[in-house]
Amino acid sequence: MDFKNGEDHHVPKKIFSKQRKAIQNISADSKISLGIEPTKQIVICNSGLSLGLLEEDVINIFSPYGPIEAVVMLPDKTYCFMAFHSKENALQAYQSLHGKYNFPRSENLMVLAFADEVPKVTNPWATLPRDGPPGLIVLEDFITSDEEEILVKLLSWDDPIQGQQLKQRQVQHFGFEFRYGSNDVDRQKPLAQKIPDQCDFLQNRLKKRGFSKWNFYPDQLTVNRYLPGQGIPPHVDTHSVFEDPILSLSMLSDVVMDFKDASGHKIPVFLPRRSLTVMSGESRFGWTHGIASRMHDVICTDDKKGLTLLPREERVSYTFRLLRSKKECFCSYAWLCDNQKQNLYQQQLDAIQLEKQYVREVYEEISSHFSETRHTPWPNIVEFCKTFKTGQILLDVGCGNGKYFGNQAENVSLFEIGLDASAHLADMCTKRGVEVLTGNCLNLPFRSSIADGVLCIAVIHHLATHERRRRAVQEIARVLCKGGRALIYVWARDQRLQDKMSTYLKQNRKNRQNTAIQSAFKGDKNNSVTGSGTSQSENNLCTSADSKSCEFTGSLPLPVHVNRTNFKHSDILVPWKLKEKHRQESNEGEQQTFYRYYHVFEEDELTRMCIEIPQIQVLETKYDQGNWSVLLRKLP
Repeated sequence: MDFKNGEDHHVPKKIFSKQRKAIQNISADSKISLGIEPTKQIVICNSGLSLGLLEEDVINIFSPYGPIEAVVMLPDKTYCFMAFHSKENALQAYQSLHGKYNFPRSENLMVLAFADEVPKVTNPWATLPRDGPPGLIVLEDFITSDEEEILVKLLSWDDPIQGQQLKQRQVQHFGFEFRYGSNDVDRQKPLAQKIPDQCDFLQNRLKKRGFSKWNFYPDQLTVNRYLPGQGIPPHVDTHSVFEDPILSLSMLSDVVMDFKDASGHKIPVFLPRRSLTVMSGESRFGWTHGIASRMHDVICTDDKKGLTLLPREERVSYTFRLLRSKKECFCSYAWLCDNQKQNLYQQQLDAIQLEKQYVREVYEEISSHFSETRHTPWPNIVEFCKTFKTGQILLDVGCGNGKYFGNQAENVSLFEIGLDASAHLADMCTKRGVEVLTGNCLNLPFRSSIADGVLCIAVIHHLATHERRRRAVQEIARVLCKGGRALIYVWARDQRLQDKMSTYLKQNRKNRQNTAIQSAFKGDKNNSVTGSGTSQSENNLCTSADSKSCEFTGSLPLPVHVNRTNFKHSDILVPWKLKEKHRQESNEGEQQTFYRYYHVFEEDELTRMCIEIPQIQVLETKYDQGNWSVLLRKLP
């Protein structure tokens, strides 16, 4: 093949046309330089996860040409990357496959190109088999081959009384039957088949291996039999039914089990034959686990430098559990806890109603007056807007009256798009010639990886639960492109930093007077001083403005904050008193007061929440005039 002009007379000409277009499009999307000059990295231009190409397919296709160093399958993409150990291996694969090989389960010919690098994503196999979710332990060689043979021979899979055929596997129960319809057991109906005596070694074996902290004598055993290609969907063993830990013994063959946490972060864990898996603590309660239905597993090579395929074989697992004495659970992982899910559901409904009544409906009522008070952009946010280049996309989530549009650097033209939950505020932006959508920050109406920058100013503090606030940040991360940045501002609970009042507090005339008096006290060395080093008079003045910072009104669901005072509660209602000219005619002459819901943030609360989201990096945290801000970057 002539790599100068890219010609190969054995490849259809239309393939080169597709290759040129793909190189241009994928280079722009992935920010990785592609071409036809050989390197050890290859991009598969016309298939990926979104088109049904699997990681095991890539390894199966390319491994005959040499050791594979990495395979990178990107979510929602129609392309993927792989890397060999050498350029020569990559060139051989390219010459054999490009325009000549049909994808599995498809008649399309493979289109390939070379890449300067592969996307920098964490290799989930790098530290396996031992490292996994917190609390997970894999004890290798827990039983001998003779013990394995004895345990497997105890089972009779042809007996319809003992065995139960499920869609993807066969199961047998001992002690108590696990009811898959309701995900529990009937404690009043113990089975005649008790846990076999041959399993009595379990507790003593654990102690010998150094795990005596679990006084574990199981009373329920589920045996699963998997044939090649079979698996079990992601699940968590019912919190309120079974104690901690859960033990699972793997026999007859190796397998890979996938663990996933609430953020979607997945860790594949290699379970060797004759090993015991102990799921305790977070891995037991806070992660789902399952086995994908497939004919092969992707695993590390023996030297841990590459990837290879492990063919599935018949596998039998013994899963040991201990029933709780009382059917209840109060763990810290409510999103997976059956005992707490009903409460979570009600909390979600309450949060939606609270936001509807004390956020969205209020802003529709006060939009005109609100817009009059929002006219001067904050300097730090303007500086952020000026960092973007011509042609880049900047989204403003919760744009209000659009005061941050048009703040880009001189001679720079951006694509600016706003979104706000208030139809009235969105109309104001439209009249200014700004592209604005009416929508919800929890479900942004934009495709993934579209934005170079995102603003989210004074929005997230209007969401009523931690999970909803976290989800809003996840949505921002989703729409950011790789390397894209976001700036988020929320109201701070502490309106003083190093004894300096925020602009919000300074708007209170009493606070300004107290500040002047405090300065006078600091200059008077003859003042009596309390044990803390503060004059008694000054100490009284410091708290006087805050002493009436909250009111309790029986008809409202939360304490009502007194404007321009320090916050005493994290979740409060803040009054908005409508000016006379904005009042409705029916209420003319009356003082109209609306209440807006706020969750005011503690120091580092916003940063900690952002760190929970795996695909973003916190570049900077700032306190800016009574607000906490974070600058985020989406990892490449």
